Amino acid sequence: MVKKIVAKIIFIAGVLLLADGLLLAVKTNVNTGTILVLMAGAALAAYGIWYKKIERITAKGFPRIVKYAVLAVLLLLICLIGFLACQGHSDSVAYKEDAVIVLGAAVHGDQVSRSLAHRLDKAVEYSEKNPGALIVVSGGKGAQETITEAAAMEAYLVDKGIPQDKIVKEEKATSTYENFKFSRELLDGRFQERAYTCVYITNYFHVYRAGNMAKLTGIEAAGLGADTDWYYLPSAYLRESLAVVKLWVLGN
Repeated sequence: MVKKIVAKIIFIAGVLLLADGLLLAVKTNVNTGTILVLMAGAALAAYGIWYKKIERITAKGFPRIVKYAVLAVLLLLICLIGFLACQGHSDSVAYKEDAVIVLGAAVHGDQVSRSLAHRLDKAVEYSEKNPGALIVVSGGKGAQETITEAAAMEAYLVDKGIPQDKIVKEEKATSTYENFKFSRELLDGRFQERAYTCVYITNYFHVYRAGNMAKLTGIEAAGLGADTDWYYLPSAYLRESLAVVKLWVLGN
């Protein structure tokens, strides 16, 4: 009886993930996260439908070992997602920093995506508390974008009332590492090698890895997290979990 209830719950979770994946495919640029959500949804839905047969096959021998290995991986994934969520919400910003680095994200045509809009709104909030800080908007031009992410970000901030002379565009970066690498080059030039402090802004799920990327480029910065729309959370955390495992294994 209990197994039947669990199987139904898993099936419902799978259907919800499939629906979320389809929603993401329509509303956002299709990426690895969207594909992972669809795959996870299909796997959970399939288990919910054929759980009796799967339970019989994995009752003993090597299939049973595989079953427990899969369960262990799922448990570790849940723990990693919880870790990333906690790290993202740890705020050590002093609101006295010299510069703010806003990390780029998807742009649809020339309009910022919802995830990027949340980052930029957080930058506006920060600027209200520390109006003297320089804002670096970092991001190059992706395959599905008509302008650079930095240009779209600058236009968004100006529309929100941020003075254009307070914004510096970094338009070459194609990764988080490059966001920090190229932003540091601009800041070093702007501050003429004078010591400066900075904070980086990204979505909560990305704060931990972004902080590690910053350190790899020689930047010591506090992280400030921004919200993420609910329908993007499964995709964001699944993709970010893989990226963090890669970081731990390969160091980049």
